[in-house]
Amino acid sequence: CPEATMRRARSLQRLTRIPRVRSFADTRINPTRRVRVPSTCANERCEAKEICPSSAHTERNAKKRKAMEEERALMEHDDGVGRGLPSVSSLFPYGPGSTDPKEWPLRSFYRRELPSSCVKFSSKEGITLFQESLAQGTAAAYFPLAEQFRTQDEPAFCGLSTLTMVLNSLAIDPGRIWKGGWRWFSEEMLDCCESLEKIRKQGISFEKLACLASCNGADVDTWRADGKQTNEKMFREAVIEACKDTDRFLIASYSRSALGQTGEGHFSPVAAYHKDKDMVLIMDTARFKYPPHWVSLPLLYEAMVKEDPTGMPRGYMSLVRASGDGNPTSSVLFVLTLREGFDETALRSIRRFFANVKLAKETKKALAEKNQQQQQQQ
Repeated sequence: CPEATMRRARSLQRLTRIPRVRSFADTRINPTRRVRVPSTCANERCEAKEICPSSAHTERNAKKRKAMEEERALMEHDDGVGRGLPSVSSLFPYGPGSTDPKEWPLRSFYRRELPSSCVKFSSKEGITLFQESLAQGTAAAYFPLAEQFRTQDEPAFCGLSTLTMVLNSLAIDPGRIWKGGWRWFSEEMLDCCESLEKIRKQGISFEKLACLASCNGADVDTWRADGKQTNEKMFREAVIEACKDTDRFLIASYSRSALGQTGEGHFSPVAAYHKDKDMVLIMDTARFKYPPHWVSLPLLYEAMVKEDPTGMPRGYMSLVRASGDGNPTSSVLFVLTLREGFDETALRSIRRFFANVKLAKETKKALAEKNQQQQQQQ
């Protein structure tokens, strides 16, 4: 039938039709999809539409390409404090690993090579260092931290991820639901001292991280590497004390550039110490970038001396359970359900209670500092 033949011909024509592009002067054929791909696009799976960000045929696309170049420049930096980095959710609105070509960034990265100043934890030398530190009794902290080791959810969440590891290692009950009926710390729950959106863009400061730890059931002591609050010798003593114990953990705030790494500010927990080599094991939560590694303690202290965006030197903090008796404790944060009959009198009582708790903690800290000064004078 002539009409049936014509219908089949039109259907075949529609199936084999090639999308129109602005110019076919310099093109190549993608055999898997049978569409023309401009050679200016580095993406082999691109369908060569005019909206392709990698195409610079039009002024509009050139602007898109410039914007993506700026995003790539931001991605060159690390996940440190003070960097306006694009988040995973902003780069991939439909989730990481999206197959939509419009969501692919112009350039991506798969990890970084450790500099010569660092020793990879899984290397032969790294394994030997760990075995020797374990025999020396200065690797006990590794095991509870390894149980809770995680990769940070966002490029700027190094502080939140590190604190999440430590709080779960201390067996602190958050008092809030994580998922289902389970109470467990996760990064998105640590938002009482700073908004997650701000942390996602700029990271978190040293003081705000200590504030978060205190609000979530940990007793925190902080030291700035300014030569007055602490020095290299005191830092070494704090590391040894923390690495020998499973109920005390140390978080270091340091500059990556001082270690020969890319990026700037970073937070990481310290898991082990090697006495003979004077090296520490850093459990880097940015595992998409660097694996856990050993680094010289004097070099790490030098990296803490560098100033952060607030103009203050970085430092370290020691965290223990606020209860202090070795038993699991609870976070001071909780969900308050207001029921009928709840009045201003009850609210004032709650405020007085927390004011007294804060006063008692400040008094305890002042007495500890006074005793330490007296011991130094003696």
